[in-house]
Amino acid sequence: MSRAAQVAVYLVAGLVAPFLSTMIEAYVIALFPAPSSKLVWRATQTLAGVVSSLALVAPLVHLVRPAWPASAFAFVAAFLGFQLVATVNPSDLLLLFQLPDTWSFLLTSVLLIWIGARRREAPNSR
Repeated sequence: MSRAAQVAVYLVAGLVAPFLSTMIEAYVIALFPAPSSKLVWRATQTLAGVVSSLALVAPLVHLVRPAWPASAFAFVAAFLGFQLVATVNPSDLLLLFQLPDTWSFLLTSVLLIWIGARRREAPNSR
Protein backbone atom coordinates (compact mmCIF):
# COMPACT_ATOMS: atom_id res chain seq x y z
CA MET A 1 0.00 0.00 0.00
CA SER A 2 1.37 3.40 -0.91
CA ARG A 3 2.07 6.10 1.64
CA ALA A 4 -0.72 8.26 0.27
CA ALA A 5 -3.21 5.42 0.70
CA GLN A 6 -1.99 4.80 4.23
CA VAL A 7 -2.35 8.47 5.11
CA ALA A 8 -5.88 8.39 3.69
CA VAL A 9 -6.74 5.35 5.85
CA TYR A 10 -5.38 7.05 8.97
CA LEU A 11 -7.24 10.28 8.11
CA VAL A 12 -10.53 8.40 7.81
CA ALA A 13 -9.79 6.51 11.02
CA GLY A 14 -9.12 9.82 12.77
CA LEU A 15 -12.48 11.13 11.59
CA VAL A 16 -14.35 8.05 12.82
CA ALA A 17 -12.41 7.71 16.09
CA PRO A 18 -14.27 10.40 18.07
CA PHE A 19 -17.55 8.52 17.66
CA LEU A 20 -16.25 5.06 18.43
CA SER A 21 -13.84 6.04 21.19
CA THR A 22 -16.61 7.84 23.07
CA MET A 23 -18.81 4.74 22.94
CA ILE A 24 -16.03 2.42 24.07
CA GLU A 25 -15.03 4.78 26.88
CA ALA A 26 -18.64 4.94 28.09
CA TYR A 27 -18.82 1.14 28.24
CA VAL A 28 -15.47 0.85 30.02
CA ILE A 29 -16.40 3.51 32.58
CA ALA A 30 -19.72 1.73 33.22
CA LEU A 31 -17.80 -1.41 34.24
CA PHE A 32 -16.30 0.33 37.26
CA PRO A 33 -18.10 1.25 40.48
CA ALA A 34 -18.87 4.88 41.20
CA PRO A 35 -15.61 6.72 41.89
CA SER A 36 -14.96 7.64 45.50
CA SER A 37 -12.73 10.60 44.73
CA LYS A 38 -11.66 12.88 41.92
CA LEU A 39 -8.36 11.00 41.64
CA VAL A 40 -10.15 7.68 41.15
CA TRP A 41 -12.42 9.30 38.55
CA ARG A 42 -9.42 10.67 36.63
CA ALA A 43 -7.70 7.26 36.77
CA THR A 44 -10.85 5.60 35.44
CA GLN A 45 -11.04 8.11 32.58
CA THR A 46 -7.37 7.55 31.76
CA LEU A 47 -7.84 3.79 31.70
CA ALA A 48 -10.92 4.18 29.49
CA GLY A 49 -8.92 6.26 27.00
CA VAL A 50 -6.13 3.68 26.87
CA VAL A 51 -8.57 0.79 26.43
CA SER A 52 -10.42 2.70 23.72
CA SER A 53 -7.18 3.33 21.85
CA LEU A 54 -6.12 -0.29 22.16
CA ALA A 55 -9.50 -1.44 20.85
CA LEU A 56 -9.59 0.96 17.90
CA VAL A 57 -6.03 1.76 16.87
CA ALA A 58 -4.18 -1.49 17.62
CA PRO A 59 -6.19 -3.49 15.02
CA LEU A 60 -5.77 -0.64 12.53
CA VAL A 61 -2.00 -0.64 13.01
CA HIS A 62 -1.94 -4.42 12.66
CA LEU A 63 -3.95 -4.35 9.41
CA VAL A 64 -2.42 -1.23 7.86
CA ARG A 65 1.16 -1.13 9.05
CA PRO A 66 2.22 2.51 8.83
CA ALA A 67 5.19 3.05 6.56
CA TRP A 68 6.30 6.06 8.56
CA PRO A 69 5.64 7.42 12.05
CA ALA A 70 4.09 10.60 10.62
CA SER A 71 0.93 8.56 9.96
CA ALA A 72 0.18 9.31 13.60
CA PHE A 73 0.10 13.00 12.72
CA ALA A 74 -2.57 12.35 10.10
CA PHE A 75 -4.67 10.40 12.62
CA VAL A 76 -4.38 13.03 15.36
CA ALA A 77 -4.92 15.93 12.93
CA ALA A 78 -8.12 14.34 11.61
CA PHE A 79 -9.31 13.58 15.16
CA LEU A 80 -8.69 17.14 16.33
CA GLY A 81 -10.00 18.68 13.11
CA PHE A 82 -13.26 16.80 13.47
CA GLN A 83 -13.56 17.86 17.11
CA LEU A 84 -12.92 21.47 16.13
CA VAL A 85 -15.58 21.43 13.39
CA ALA A 86 -18.14 19.45 15.41
CA THR A 87 -17.90 21.59 18.53
CA VAL A 88 -20.54 24.30 18.61
CA ASN A 89 -19.36 26.01 21.78
CA PRO A 90 -15.62 26.84 22.00
CA SER A 91 -15.64 26.23 25.75
CA ASP A 92 -16.61 22.60 25.05
CA LEU A 93 -13.47 22.21 22.97
CA LEU A 94 -11.35 23.49 25.84
CA LEU A 95 -13.13 21.08 28.17
CA LEU A 96 -12.21 18.23 25.83
CA PHE A 97 -8.52 18.87 26.46
CA GLN A 98 -8.99 18.98 30.22
CA LEU A 99 -10.22 15.39 30.27
CA PRO A 100 -7.58 12.70 30.76
CA ASP A 101 -9.37 10.23 28.49
CA THR A 102 -8.74 12.48 25.48
CA TRP A 103 -5.04 12.77 26.24
CA SER A 104 -4.62 9.08 27.04
CA PHE A 105 -6.48 8.11 23.85
CA LEU A 106 -4.38 10.38 21.65
CA LEU A 107 -1.04 9.55 23.29
CA THR A 108 -1.69 5.80 23.25
CA SER A 109 -2.77 6.04 19.61
CA VAL A 110 0.40 7.91 18.64
CA LEU A 111 2.50 5.38 20.54
CA LEU A 112 0.80 2.43 18.82
CA ILE A 113 1.22 3.95 15.37
CA TRP A 114 4.84 4.86 16.07
CA ILE A 115 5.61 1.31 17.30
CA GLY A 116 3.88 -0.13 14.22
CA ALA A 117 5.99 2.05 11.94
CA ARG A 118 9.19 1.12 13.77
CA ARG A 119 8.38 -2.59 13.54
CA ARG A 120 7.78 -2.26 9.81
CA GLU A 121 11.19 -0.62 9.34
CA ALA A 122 13.01 -3.55 10.93
CA PRO A 123 10.82 -6.70 10.86
CA ASN A 124 13.72 -9.12 11.39
CA SER A 125 15.53 -7.22 14.11
CA ARG A 126 14.73 -9.72 16.87
